[in-house]
Amino acid sequence: MTKEGERAPLRLKGRTWEESKSWAKVCPSNPGVARQVVADWLPYRNRRQYLDAGVNDGTQGFCRCPKCMALDVKLSGEKFGDHLTDRYMVLANRVAAEGREHRQDAMVGVYAYMALIQPPRKVKLEPNIVVHVVPYVMPMDLQATEALFRGWQEAGAKHFALRPNYHHKYHRNPLPMGFEEQMFDIFQLARSFGILSANYDSLMHHWPVSGIADYILAKAMSDPSKPFEYWEDHYCSAYGAAAEDVKTYFRYWRQEVWEKRLLPN
Repeated sequence: MTKEGERAPLRLKGRTWEESKSWAKVCPSNPGVARQVVADWLPYRNRRQYLDAGVNDGTQGFCRCPKCMALDVKLSGEKFGDHLTDRYMVLANRVAAEGREHRQDAMVGVYAYMALIQPPRKVKLEPNIVVHVVPYVMPMDLQATEALFRGWQEAGAKHFALRPNYHHKYHRNPLPMGFEEQMFDIFQLARSFGILSANYDSLMHHWPVSGIADYILAKAMSDPSKPFEYWEDHYCSAYGAAAEDVKTYFRYWRQEVWEKRLLPN
């Protein structure tokens, strides 16, 4: 329901009607939505363990019907859209419970993203929900990321995945920023919460700039037991006799630019 009281997709500024419809949001308070998610999955349940109850992308068009609004738990000073996690976890819980009726090991994926990035304030999660943490609107910071995981854990989340948009934010720059070790550390932090997967968006094709970060992340996923320095040496070894010079170059950006200037700000 739009703020005008109409049950229709929101017409987005600068987009066609067809484009606007593709960004439409559901009414998560309606039990029929959960039943439809399960019904769409049922024909494939023998080969698909997972159902999707994640929010559609974008920051506009969230349902404003009285039942959805009643599920929101707002803090003083918050405006509509700042925190909509509880309403969507109600939907996820319904899907999780109904899915288990048809397959005992059914799992439900949700996104902790944008208006849903912070954990629910009232609703507790069903045990078969996987929270895909998307710290897109947060700084690439270890303490903030740990607090985010911890908050979802306290809300009942038992399963996690890491789905950051770091590349989309940081890998589009024409100069190195030195964030490769920070990305590695956050990946290892997420591992400490038992993540089932890691999915990074996206490849920006700036290989001389971001190649070392992409390489170390990929290698860390294949063998997370190795420290950052091991994969740093591994990457730089491709430069042969220039390996130490290349390592010095990347460390300049990491130590002098990222750690001393960018990260503190």
